Amino acid sequence: MGGAHRAGRAGAGAGRPGRPDQVIDGRDLGTWTVSLPEDRTAETFHAVSPPPPFGFGRLLETIAAAVAPPGTTLTWVDSDFLKAEGQDDNSLPLWPAADTESDINAADPTAAYATGLAPRPLATSVTELYAAERAAPTPKPDGIGLTDDQEADLLARWTASRC
Repeated sequence: MGGAHRAGRAGAGAGRPGRPDQVIDGRDLGTWTVSLPEDRTAETFHAVSPPPPFGFGRLLETIAAAVAPPGTTLTWVDSDFLKAEGQDDNSLPLWPAADTESDINAADPTAAYATGLAPRPLATSVTELYAAERAAPTPKPDGIGLTDDQEADLLARWTASRC
């Protein structure tokens, strides 16, 4: 979703929307991790949020609902098409283009929750991180992300390939 957040238009959703995906706010992970030795907890956990089933589509939809202008839509573009177009996780940074071990993204975090992991809602993390980025923008490294025009061209080629 390269330029959609600026223009309120179609943005590219890469790959399959139902592909398992899990994320966690680093602040929540840090707070919980520090509590483990304090509570003398020594186990192995899968510490993520939200619990399965959660897919890449819900991640992008949550981001768009929280920070994109009204009218922003996602157009899902097939991974094989994107790879043939030379796209990778540099041009579409949230897309796990080369991840062949996606099954781990469907692991159950129940044991971590039972020891006190309490992730904030994803939409809260998105809005807080967006506000922090607007207040103190991070310089975008060269070659990361698509420009609005590049994303529009990519979506036009995808649409044309479907006709």
